[in-house]
Amino acid sequence: MTTVASSVPSSVLAAAEAYAREKLRGRECGHDFFHADRVRRTALRLRDAEGGDAGIVELAALLHDVADPKLVPDVAAAQQDLKDFLRGTGISSADLLHVLSILEGMSFSKELAGIQAEKTIEFQVVQDADRLDALGAIGIARCFAYGGSRNQLLYDPAIPPRTQMDNKAYREEKSSSLNHFPEKLFLLRDRMNTATAKRWAEKRHAFLVEYRDTFLREWDGEDFEGSVIPA
Repeated sequence: MTTVASSVPSSVLAAAEAYAREKLRGRECGHDFFHADRVRRTALRLRDAEGGDAGIVELAALLHDVADPKLVPDVAAAQQDLKDFLRGTGISSADLLHVLSILEGMSFSKELAGIQAEKTIEFQVVQDADRLDALGAIGIARCFAYGGSRNQLLYDPAIPPRTQMDNKAYREEKSSSLNHFPEKLFLLRDRMNTATAKRWAEKRHAFLVEYRDTFLREWDGEDFEGSVIPA
């Protein structure tokens, strides 16, 4: 394990936190600043176990959603604004490129689009932290919050979960919030990069499975002493 204290000044991290707070304001769909802060804290804990540059990890975690294509109306403008912000902090060209590389490649949709990121240890821990926040109790809450923000159904038995998707289908085809469990959330445990995140994901993954199964039993009325509510 190679651990680097930080190549990023504390003043830059403070500026990045303020920038993230501003850009993520009003995102009540599960991608708000509280999400970014949880990802930051989890990523730094993973970094303590797995190594890497703490400053790069913290900077990328704070900024990972500010230019997310599913959340901003003008992706190119948001990405340019982010680049301008980072250049304005005065960080080194190497650190700037490293952070941008992490942000460019870490999302699930980027994997579906076939974008291959350079998996530095910093990339791995930030991506793992973001994926851990999509699991467990908070992950479930975020899933339904995002679905609600898009007027998506909780569940529709007539819409089967998709088993084969490219990025366009993932973004545009009709689905439901509960379908998001097998379509994405159930896949994350086995897509963790680091050994530490793989261990941490187990409990949260099990909670997802239990919740989904309970949801379906309640949907069918099978939770009342084994009986089914007549149609």
